Amino acid sequence: MKKNINGIVVFIIVFFVGVIIGISNTKYFSICRSNLGYINKEFRCDNKKIIKKYGYVEFKEKLKLFINSKIANKEALEVSFYFRDLEEGPTLGINEHALFSPASLFKVPYLVAYLKLAEENPEILNTKLGFRIEDEDPNKGQTFSPAEIAQENTPYSIDELLKKMIIYSDNRSLRVLADYLNQISSAKNFIYEISYNMGIISRNGTANEYVTVKSYASLFTLLYNVSFLDREMSEKALSLLAKTDFKNGIVSGVPSEISVAHKFGERSYANENTKQLHDCGIVYYPSNPYIICVMARGNDFNKLAEVIGSMSKMLYEEVDSRKL
Repeated sequence: MKKNINGIVVFIIVFFVGVIIGISNTKYFSICRSNLGYINKEFRCDNKKIIKKYGYVEFKEKLKLFINSKIANKEALEVSFYFRDLEEGPTLGINEHALFSPASLFKVPYLVAYLKLAEENPEILNTKLGFRIEDEDPNKGQTFSPAEIAQENTPYSIDELLKKMIIYSDNRSLRVLADYLNQISSAKNFIYEISYNMGIISRNGTANEYVTVKSYASLFTLLYNVSFLDREMSEKALSLLAKTDFKNGIVSGVPSEISVAHKFGERSYANENTKQLHDCGIVYYPSNPYIICVMARGNDFNKLAEVIGSMSKMLYEEVDSRKL
């Protein structure tokens, strides 16, 4: 009998020690106050901030000087930059209202559209579709070519096509998914409507220039805050974006152990030498993720990639220097 009592006592002690350890290992150990009813509920608790949340004026000037130097050296013609601290922090923009062509950035709205449909009908992701070349290969002319592509006359599930489209930026997969979405959607220009509703595109722009760093960054805010898709589909979208194999932009500016959920896009025009390269996404800085979006015009894709990578590095170092 005594042994049983001792065993129960030991179990209770171990249980409560485990609970205390579990609480101490959570992101915040907080006490919430019920007498505060008008401020954001996140601030009613004594939550611990990870980084300093103010005083970005000097950093903004530093970025401006960097951009101006790259333009003066002909490494870029125009650069737009946007930053958003996702843990109740500030935003920072430079030339953030300039319009650009979204290029492959527009693949993310297709991903979101299919995942939205899958919320009501999960089986749609198992639907088999195939690709065939009707005129020229849609991947032709890409500077940063996809490592994996949809093969002709091979059936793929929509889920597989979404992975190829996002992870490898495969234009073949995009074409198949876009064609099928047009078939099953009753709304005209469904993908543009869904993009407009998410606040991504501007209807004031020209046919090819209608996205800004600020508007496009809102897409990642919606995914991170589970504001457009449900929890499971928001997680699925960001987990796919975190596997993007483009390493020449944002990813090159952060330590290898830091996860980045992002999408890049390149655009060139046959009748002119000007090129565009963009990279936007979430950098999962420990306990304080943030959004960075850079869009740039220039004459050399590799130089533009270096500019984006350098700005990503500057921002990461700035955030890291603010640890409390």
